[in-house]
Amino acid sequence: MNSKKWIKGKGYFKKILFSKRDIKGKIDTIQIVKFNPGKESPFHFHKKTREIFYILKGQAILIIESKRFRTNPGEIFICEPKEIHRVVNNTKEEFIILVFKINSSEKDIYWIKRYYESNNRNYQNEKKRQGIPSKTYSKRGNRGDN
Repeated sequence: MNSKKWIKGKGYFKKILFSKRDIKGKIDTIQIVKFNPGKESPFHFHKKTREIFYILKGQAILIIESKRFRTNPGEIFICEPKEIHRVVNNTKEEFIILVFKINSSEKDIYWIKRYYESNNRNYQNEKKRQGIPSKTYSKRGNRGDN
C-alpha cells in the first residue's frame, strides 16, 4: 500500500492505495464476490493471478498463507500468485468483496486438497508445513484472529 494520507487535488482528495509497482500487471477482471452467512471458500491458489480484495460489506476471516485477518468494510488486501488463501464468513451477515484480478485466466485456480492429491503429496502434512490451521474457526467465534 502506498499512501495512508489523503492528498489534496483540485476540488477533491485522493488516497493512493496501489501504484504500478504494487500491481505488477494489468487488471483484466473485476468481480463482486458474495459469501452468505456461515459459508466459506476452500483453500486455493493461483499460479499467475494476483488478486486485490476490497471489502465492501460485512466481516469475515481472510486467510492468506498462514496469516489470518479479521476484515472490515473499506479494507484492502493483496494476494500474490501462489499464495494459498480462503475466506471464512463465520458471521450471521453476508460478506461482499470487490476482487480485482491481474494476469488472470479461467483455469488458473488450484483447489488445495485436489492439487496435493493429484501430485501425490499429503494435504494434511502440507497444511502443517505451511502453518495452516486444520480448523479456521469454531461455532462460538474465532480464535486468535486479527
